[in-house]
Amino acid sequence: GTLVHMMLERLEWPGGASFDAGALRDVGADVEPDARRRAEAVDYIEQALLADELRAALTPQATGGGEVEVWREREFCVVVDGEDGPTQCRGSFDRVMLWRVEGELARATIQDYKTDAVSGDGVDALVSKYAPQMQAYRAALHAMTGLPLDAISAELLLLTPGLVRSVSAAEAL
Repeated sequence: GTLVHMMLERLEWPGGASFDAGALRDVGADVEPDARRRAEAVDYIEQALLADELRAALTPQATGGGEVEVWREREFCVVVDGEDGPTQCRGSFDRVMLWRVEGELARATIQDYKTDAVSGDGVDALVSKYAPQMQAYRAALHAMTGLPLDAISAELLLLTPGLVRSVSAAEAL
């Protein structure tokens, strides 16, 4: 999973036409010196991006137009309001798309890559498992940007089986 994340971090639009598998083969050599294993990670990404749903979520067309900024592997440490008062929230966004309208931040989508291999009922279980994490990420992005929570959506990008699942705030409760 770490190597796949490192490779995807290099790609602003992994699902776009400019995907260059060859350029990724040396990414992560300091983490994984075995070139064969790095090639397997690239192949894994290429296979995942064959899925229309996943590829569509990772293309510029996914923005629906407008001015968009993409964060990749952005670490954060913020104080958020919790049920028991303010608490520190620390983590790393895999990917965030931020839309601006007339220069003002209007909405955002947090996308989190998951390399868990799931199918059938396992997809719903995985969404439930990660819903609290995505809720924490929404709260962190709210604290960082001032965007209202209802302007921040969250998606799990399930690389195997190539699905995108929205995670609502209600699922985290």
